[in-house]
Amino acid sequence: MRRAYEQFRWFGLGWKVMADLPNPDAFAAATRFVTPEQVGESIACGPDVEEHVAAVRAFLDAGFDEVAFVQIGADTQHEFISWAERELLPELRSLAPDPATVG
Repeated sequence: MRRAYEQFRWFGLGWKVMADLPNPDAFAAATRFVTPEQVGESIACGPDVEEHVAAVRAFLDAGFDEVAFVQIGADTQHEFISWAERELLPELRSLAPDPATVG
């Protein structure tokens, strides 16, 4: 959550606010009071597979047919990829109409 906050704190504002911010200075000003907890409420963080599955399910239920994951921790990239292959992707495949399209 800390790293998501450092790199994506604007996510804690919600889409309605983000869509109206015209430039990086506006994002910086608007996110001045965003907390790591607010970012954690907006972005699935950490190793809880069900948290990520629930986040993806919400997009699928809304009609999206593609979802991208961003692993923002450079020093944990390999760990994330291994975890995703071992734990996350099998769960996400169970949600997909065509499991071959996941991962």
